[in-house]
Amino acid sequence: MMKTINPYVRSILQHFSVVNLFLLLLSANADAQSYKGRDGSKSYTTAGSYVLNRYATLSASVSAGTLSLSVSNIADLNGSMSFSKSVNPYANDALSNGDLVLIIQVQGADITTSNTAAYGAITSYNNTGNYELKTVYNVSGNTIYFCEGLTNSYSQGGRNRTQVVRIPRLSSLLIGSGVTITGMPWNGSTGGIVALEMSANATVTGNISANDIGFRGGVDDITVSINASIYTNTIYTSTVASTNDAQKGESIAGNATDYETLLTGSCGRGAPANGGGGGNGHNSGGGGGSNAGTNGVLTPWNGTGLKDISGTSWNTAWNLEAAGFATDISMGGGRGGYSFSNSNQDALVYGPGNSIWGGNRRMNVGGFGGRPLDYNGNTRLFFGGGGGAGDGNNSSAGNGGNGGGLVFLLSNGNISGTGTITANGQDGYSTQNSFIDAAGGGGGGGAIQIMASGTITGVSITANGGVGGDQTYLTGEAEGPGGGGGGGYIATTSTSVSRLVNGGANGLSYSTHVTEFLPNGATKGNNGTIVTKSFIDVNACNEIGFILPLSLLSFDASLHSKVVELNWRTANESNLDRFEVEKSTDGIHFSPVSGSVRATNTASVMQYHHTDYQPDLGSAVIYYRLKIINSNGSFTYSGVQSIRQTKTDAVMTVYPNPATDMIRVDLPNQFQGQETRMDICNTSGNMVKTVRQSNSSASERINISDLSSGIYIIRVSSASGVINQKIIKY
Repeated sequence: MMKTINPYVRSILQHFSVVNLFLLLLSANADAQSYKGRDGSKSYTTAGSYVLNRYATLSASVSAGTLSLSVSNIADLNGSMSFSKSVNPYANDALSNGDLVLIIQVQGADITTSNTAAYGAITSYNNTGNYELKTVYNVSGNTIYFCEGLTNSYSQGGRNRTQVVRIPRLSSLLIGSGVTITGMPWNGSTGGIVALEMSANATVTGNISANDIGFRGGVDDITVSINASIYTNTIYTSTVASTNDAQKGESIAGNATDYETLLTGSCGRGAPANGGGGGNGHNSGGGGGSNAGTNGVLTPWNGTGLKDISGTSWNTAWNLEAAGFATDISMGGGRGGYSFSNSNQDALVYGPGNSIWGGNRRMNVGGFGGRPLDYNGNTRLFFGGGGGAGDGNNSSAGNGGNGGGLVFLLSNGNISGTGTITANGQDGYSTQNSFIDAAGGGGGGGAIQIMASGTITGVSITANGGVGGDQTYLTGEAEGPGGGGGGGYIATTSTSVSRLVNGGANGLSYSTHVTEFLPNGATKGNNGTIVTKSFIDVNACNEIGFILPLSLLSFDASLHSKVVELNWRTANESNLDRFEVEKSTDGIHFSPVSGSVRATNTASVMQYHHTDYQPDLGSAVIYYRLKIINSNGSFTYSGVQSIRQTKTDAVMTVYPNPATDMIRVDLPNQFQGQETRMDICNTSGNMVKTVRQSNSSASERINISDLSSGIYIIRVSSASGVINQKIIKY
């Protein structure tokens, strides 16, 4: 697969000889290695929590292969950007050449929206979960340029949310006891991530934590609930205005506002993707959020989690709900507990929905547990889903717990210590105030990826689901506890370290009415996924796939009568397949010349020849380049040669090129003193600027500060002919 090369980098390489190119690449390699550790060694020993990363929102969608992206505000990535718990670890305040960023799409999946148990099923991930590390080549305004094209596509707008995270490039790291390196909590646009790079060793005696900073739990801000005498409330999705059910947890499909305005409603027991469902009225518990499936397995899922049978005869109580239900398994988060009851009966004899329970008959209408997510062969990363809120009508309901965020560590040394690296889901909130409402579901465990070229030892790594909230009212009635959050995802390069992705336990009811069956319908979250991956380092700016598997000694094009003859010389060919010649009339858009030339794969100097029998003789200039194709199908390009067919062989000089605001055009002698028109066109051929001179001088200045970043052609025409030059605006 071809890697897209920054055109500015290519333009520089094209003007170097083979020897100079080799020396340039050696220099680039040294520069690239110096990028690692550029922010120095850091030691945090004073107890407290610190945020080292900086976060910015992608401003527009970008496609794979793109060499740049834009953020809404580049200053958000400055080291001096201040917010809660932030410290500045960066040697350079502004993002600049050689810095490292993580690009990740956090939300944007599509789900079903029917008012059935199928509500929230994922129909398309779109680009959600896509991520990659990129070394910065250049920054201009809000645009960040890279040395190679993006591996993935990223969407922004509507429910699609992508962020760019600046990563400190540390030489070494010490985290002392009582110190926590954490991230800014996810706020609906940015945050939720702790990402660090170390060129040497990291010692963790304290904590690296993305606990509770992922997707947000549902909130029950409604002070009324459905009449307890209504026993058929099986709402899976509805709007706040039309229901008295509790709010769902946030997920890869969006947040509460998205659910309410774009996805048929933010309330009800249906689980949106990996978010937990809200408890239905009257007073049932919220479902737990989720993340990865158990060992990567996504089925079966029915929203009911794992049943807690640790208590005496609890399996009997579960089986009153359905035959064999005690051993039923559902991946993802746990379900919220049963609805309101006000009669003290035996839960080992009378199942849910029986009128003997009084109140709302202890109905099975708790929020469903969130769905497990597909990591697509370990190529995606996700936050843990938020737990659903418990239903309430006495301002005493518990909210859902937040999901765990993301920890991403890259080390060219060892990671060791006695501390912890965690991305646990938050426990669901227990009932509060008067305690006579339902509790919230636990947040799903987050994701942790640790890539180390050395060893990982001593530290404890966990991405557990949060525990469901408890229903703490003691006498007179019972309500639903919260479901447990599903376990998260851990990927490391070492197996000799403790790794846990346990599902969260269900909450309990402490009502005297159900002492024989404390879960009262709430279930546990299922476990997540642990994998081992090979170490992959981040590409530096020299690692761009541009070193040719040959020495290209020369490449020439010449016009003879009405055909163009192309000749090139090579040496030291290896693993080459063929050469193809491409041509263009604007220097940007190339098309193949008929035929190809097979490579010989010899160390000797070889002479090659190809003829273009149909050149575009109506064009003032024809551009040619070689497409050099390897035996594995990958390819790269030579420099560009041009054939000029105007009545003048005049050449103009444009500098600086690339430029940011002003360019100077030095005209050849025959163009000076004439009426001259200078047109600037974009790559679509549209004219974006024109400058006219009635008596042109030897050197003309043109302001291009109002042009967008990109590639343009400047065309100068006069009675003496037409000349063209490609320019790059940064």
